[in-house]
Amino acid sequence: MSYGFQNLLSSYTKAINRKFERTDSLFTQNTKTKALAPVPGGYICLKYIHQSPLKVGLVKDMYDWEFSSYRDYAGIGHGSLCNQALAN
Repeated sequence: MSYGFQNLLSSYTKAINRKFERTDSLFTQNTKTKALAPVPGGYICLKYIHQSPLKVGLVKDMYDWEFSSYRDYAGIGHGSLCNQALAN
């Protein structure tokens, strides 16, 4: 799983760097993966992702993180950040 996640981050970084003519790293070198146990409905991963900016102190409310699909799932967003049908 770590190798797959490393490839994902590397590919994403290369694409962003190419698009914006950058050469910098986008992620810290100690980025870690976390295995999440499956639950009925499969929403634990989305909850973990949506709560991350709040837990690390980037925002005071999950609604405030502009790069999150949380508002879409709460029914107050524009529905443009993710494919909710695919995530479900």
